[in-house]
Amino acid sequence: MLWNKEDCRQDEDHDVNLQEYNKSRPSMERAIRHPDGTMITDSEWSAIKASARRIANELAGFPVSARHAKMRRTKLYYRTHYAREWTNAIT
Repeated sequence: MLWNKEDCRQDEDHDVNLQEYNKSRPSMERAIRHPDGTMITDSEWSAIKASARRIANELAGFPVSARHAKMRRTKLYYRTHYAREWTNAIT
């Protein structure tokens, strides 16, 4: 479960540890929670990051046509030009 930043502020959740210089962006590993609100473990966070890297590496390996060569490879790029692969990767 991902709590939103308002939850962090309202509950004064000290585990989130919002930084003064950027109160609108809690660290992701502290924002992702189990359905009961408990924090994920370090190993769970590592597994999430490894999955994200695997997906990013898979998407980055797709061929790029000359027409799209100068486009940045953003989420929008992959969702637009590789919609099926994007959906499969996220699923």
